[in-house]
Amino acid sequence: MTTKKKRPRYALDDETIEKLEWLCKQHQKRAGATKVYPAHTLKELIDNDYQIRKRFG
Repeated sequence: MTTKKKRPRYALDDETIEKLEWLCKQHQKRAGATKVYPAHTLKELIDNDYQIRKRFG
């Protein structure tokens, strides 16, 4: 079964990867038993930033 989701690829430096891993761990703690993937964390970050920028310009 294939997915129709787009799969962009990004190159990140080591420091940014460490930060993303930390954010994923924090997200996993909040989620409890639900599995959290890095894509979920990135989506949450993008959605939150988008809302803030739309409201406060």
